[in-house]
Amino acid sequence: NIQDMKNSSHEILGETEDSKIYMGEITKIKTFGAFVKLDNGLTGLIEKEKLVDPIGKYEVGQEVACQVSSVDVSSLKIQLTEKE
Repeated sequence: NIQDMKNSSHEILGETEDSKIYMGEITKIKTFGAFVKLDNGLTGLIEKEKLVDPIGKYEVGQEVACQVSSVDVSSLKIQLTEKE
């Protein structure tokens, strides 16, 4: 859950060399980025600047690998960065 992600933020936020890579499926594409449902059931946003390819190359249902860049427990927002 989101609290577990926050509790292990030293790993999730890139403070270690081996930050966890999550697999997820794109559920919605907007002009500002892509929403991704992670394999743990949570949904986060990859902003277009943090996508590997231009936003137009993505489609709903596509699988992507990503890392968590930030977790805001109060607003339940997860920011992601796509990994190649």
